[in-house]
Amino acid sequence: MSKLLSRRVAKLEAIKQLAKRTTNKVLHYFANESVGRPDSDTIVWQIGYVPKGFVGRGKLGQFKGKFMLVPHFENESDWEIAAQKQQNESLKFDAALMDKRRNAVKPLTTNAESVINEWSGVTRN
Repeated sequence: MSKLLSRRVAKLEAIKQLAKRTTNKVLHYFANESVGRPDSDTIVWQIGYVPKGFVGRGKLGQFKGKFMLVPHFENESDWEIAAQKQQNESLKFDAALMDKRRNAVKPLTTNAESVINEWSGVTRN
């Protein structure tokens, strides 16, 4: 029983140490229609826990590693406009992808009788 308990405690300690090493990898920025997508000069900031020695605010180019970028909008109507624009871009991309797939697949030119005969093993001369 004590081995089981000590193993469980060891697992919990390992999880606790892992939680200490990870940082919040979400960076926020102000969305602006004139700027478009954020570039390396975009000012970003991190909300929440910032470990010692980690820069929590600055230009996007100075942050290393993988981060998720979250835009902030001035008001709800700006957010709705950006969401509609993103939705339209996604729909256009999906339509183009479906057209490409549709053109890549060539339809079969056999009739139903030849397929049935092929399945049943009947051949006609």
